[in-house]
Amino acid sequence: MTPEIQAKYEAVTERARKVETTYSMLQDREKDLVDEIDTLRDEDVLLQKVAELFKFLLNKYVYEYAESFSQIVTEGLQTIYHDQDVAFDIEVEQKRGKVYANFVTEQNGVRANPLESFGGGVSSVVSLLMRVLVLLKADKARYLILDEALAALSTEYIESCGQFLRKLCEELDVNILLVTHNPDFLDQCDNAYMGSTNAKGRLQLREIG
Repeated sequence: MTPEIQAKYEAVTERARKVETTYSMLQDREKDLVDEIDTLRDEDVLLQKVAELFKFLLNKYVYEYAESFSQIVTEGLQTIYHDQDVAFDIEVEQKRGKVYANFVTEQNGVRANPLESFGGGVSSVVSLLMRVLVLLKADKARYLILDEALAALSTEYIESCGQFLRKLCEELDVNILLVTHNPDFLDQCDNAYMGSTNAKGRLQLREIG
């Protein structure tokens, strides 16, 4: 074999070796990609299952909280409005994959949004009770400031409302600071103060009960 043919033979052999090596690398890469695709497919399925689980748990707890809140608020309303047939309900529905909650008050057989019907007294009590429940669920410091929050409450229900708030504070260890112009609440308070401004416009408090 002449040197020239020998050189060509070695060059072809070298290229064949490189092709073989490249082919082997491509096969390994193909296998890695197939494994990666399978892994991603498994992860995608897993993520879908996790998403479905979270959606199920979210819906489950939304419905459970809605039912629990509805019962507690209803009991509060019936305690305060002792002479009326009144109830509270949270209607939960799904729209376009999202969960929505609608507040509904039923009074003497009529169902409506508590903010739009039945006067301000009922909506004020519903708002108060919902705030207390959120405060308890959030496990925050149990202090609640009500600035004229019950101003719309009829005089005939002030006594029952005051008794209910007192019982709420005692049983749930909640502290309520009620700011009001209505002196009828005084009998239900542990401590009462009257506020006024001095000549300099500063607030002064005087204990009255």
